[in-house]
Amino acid sequence: MSRGKRYDTQSKLNIKKVIAVIMAFAVMVMFVIAIITLLTSTTNEKTTSISNYYPVFTDNKWGVIDGTGEFVIAPTYDEMITIPDSKTDLFICVQNVDQETNNYTVKVLNAKNKEILTDYNQVEAIENIDYNNNMWYEEGVLKVKKQNQYGLVDFNQKEILKPEYEEITPLLGVKNSLILKKDGKVGLCDTKGNIIIKPEYKEIRSIQDQYQNGYIVINNEGKYGIIDFDSKVILEPEYEDIKQVAGGNIHIVKQNGVWKAISKEQELLSLSNYDNVTNIVQDKLIVVKNNQYGIITTENEEKIRTTI
Repeated sequence: MSRGKRYDTQSKLNIKKVIAVIMAFAVMVMFVIAIITLLTSTTNEKTTSISNYYPVFTDNKWGVIDGTGEFVIAPTYDEMITIPDSKTDLFICVQNVDQETNNYTVKVLNAKNKEILTDYNQVEAIENIDYNNNMWYEEGVLKVKKQNQYGLVDFNQKEILKPEYEEITPLLGVKNSLILKKDGKVGLCDTKGNIIIKPEYKEIRSIQDQYQNGYIVINNEGKYGIIDFDSKVILEPEYEDIKQVAGGNIHIVKQNGVWKAISKEQELLSLSNYDNVTNIVQDKLIVVKNNQYGIITTENEEKIRTTI
């Protein structure tokens, strides 16, 4: 039966042409996707490279370039420009240096060459160094001076510690640990401006090179104690000395002229038979006697004898 003239006169579907059209459309879509991917990749690479900043020395002057090699700060400074973080557009420029008095002025610029942090008399990155002379700047924080007192600001220019301290210095070799001095006594804060130890001690020392190990505090009477990074007092300051070793919540203290291994103020082991303790691994102590090393447990079991 006929379906009518309109259907009878319609051309039959050409399968080959349909397939060709579909393939051409697919190729076009793939081409568009490739172009978008390439543009996105190029943009991301450009953004990544521009977001890094480097000091540069040219024609006997210092400036700053970005990752593409373009000048952000023109080379017009006699002193090297400090960049505390290569991904942050915060540049500390020293000028007007008096070599005789060692006096100088500082201004801080951003990538738009605009001066920032102008409310302070002085701004500086906090430089730290470990025992192998590896240097770094403390992350995310700057020391500022106002009316002869020191405080802290973060890289977003927010004041995180008011300028009310006589000095702020890094705890040598330990990240995230800044010594605060006020009224002749010292305390400690982290690089977020949080006070860990109030300024009421004569001295603060590290326990090895990790802030997680806590800190040795020495009071005005010369007695030693330990405070951890969460401000918890681990050992009251009542000991004659404490060694800068840590492990397994064990500490080496000197009391009544005798070195002891203690845990939470509970005596574990007298060390009067040894000359020194150099490290603690879990419940084992590395000890020295007559320049010979050995290993003992907190149960006084000799794993390796110090005598041959």
